[in-house]
Amino acid sequence: MALKPEDKFLKLKEIKFESYVEHAVKSYGLTDMPKIIFLDGRIPACPNANACIEIASKTIYVSREYLKRADDDEIKDTAFHEVTHLFNTSHNTAFYNKLSDAITGTWQPPSGVTVIDGGRRVKKPQTKRKTDIDKERCNYHLCRKKTKLIQCEYCRKYFCEKHIAPSPPRLARFKDPKYIPSGKNEYNYHPCTDYLHYSIIKEKEKKRRYSESLSRMSWKFSSINIEKNERKR
Repeated sequence: MALKPEDKFLKLKEIKFESYVEHAVKSYGLTDMPKIIFLDGRIPACPNANACIEIASKTIYVSREYLKRADDDEIKDTAFHEVTHLFNTSHNTAFYNKLSDAITGTWQPPSGVTVIDGGRRVKKPQTKRKTDIDKERCNYHLCRKKTKLIQCEYCRKYFCEKHIAPSPPRLARFKDPKYIPSGKNEYNYHPCTDYLHYSIIKEKEKKRRYSESLSRMSWKFSSINIEKNERKR
């Protein structure tokens, strides 16, 4: 029996999810591929989630209803999210840092986009030269104050109490005629590229949880309506 167009599209999404799980496994250097089970109804292990992983059996359960409405980025994020739980079962900062590193490490330019390296042919990937981190002065370049320092949990550099708060890097307001660089950090933070990656993953996770909340609400209201109809009968 031939599959309907919507069923074919769902099947392609299932294959896509499996490929992203495989990418996550390779990214983490794991040897065993988790088992993946797609369900039409709610997930027994975690009925309020769109997907979850059973650590003991290394089995990932995925709701087909979620896959129907999920786009490619959401499918990838969910696949990497569940595999990351093999290392950390909670949703703490360490979990999101590891998840961020795994996803950004698999980035490739979109189809049709060419990355230009200035016309040079590079046989080996260029690596940044490691430099020693200053543990005596604040690592924020406009401060450099010699005082008690605190290590940033994202970039692992050291900053004073005034500049320890991380923030995504921003452009200076050069187009603002009233803006004059004073050499002071008026916002009391340090620009942190690693925190930018973390905040992107955190925002996606927030949207994912919001989607799950909507799913729980729709399921709850549908159950109430079914119960009311049965009472009327």
